[in-house]
Amino acid sequence: MPLRLTLASLALLLGLTACDTASPARVTSDLDLLTPEVIDWRTLSQDPDALVGTWDWVSSIGAEGFIPGEDGPTFGEVVLTPESTGRTETWIFRADGTATILTNGEVTFERAYQVRGRGPNDEGTEDPYVSIQFESGGYGLDFGTDGDVLILDDMAVDGPQSRYRRR
Repeated sequence: MPLRLTLASLALLLGLTACDTASPARVTSDLDLLTPEVIDWRTLSQDPDALVGTWDWVSSIGAEGFIPGEDGPTFGEVVLTPESTGRTETWIFRADGTATILTNGEVTFERAYQVRGRGPNDEGTEDPYVSIQFESGGYGLDFGTDGDVLILDDMAVDGPQSRYRRR
């Protein structure tokens, strides 16, 4: 009997150590990424480490701004998707602080980035949120993550809100 317990314990131990513990469990968000409504990114996580990974574009909305496209800008509250535009977009955020955008599989953007505070707001008080800042300067991108979902929000400067799913 002790031999059976030892063999069973060994089999259990080998089975547990064979599991891949390097990758965390995938958390699926229940956010509706096809809604024409703005998703409040401020209620989501702004953990910079959660950005690292590969993100595939699911949809974009443009409130009062526009969403640039191959056939010119689209105005108004419409939901654009890879299916409706005929293009794909993938963001890759790396732990070394570089970001790449692939459009239809081709590199269209590559810059260093940092996640940092945006500084004082219009009222002169410190803004409590961080944004993705690129080496080229500018306002940066507001963002939030929820499990396997990334929201990139550029609406503060009349740009789109885009939604991505982790690959």
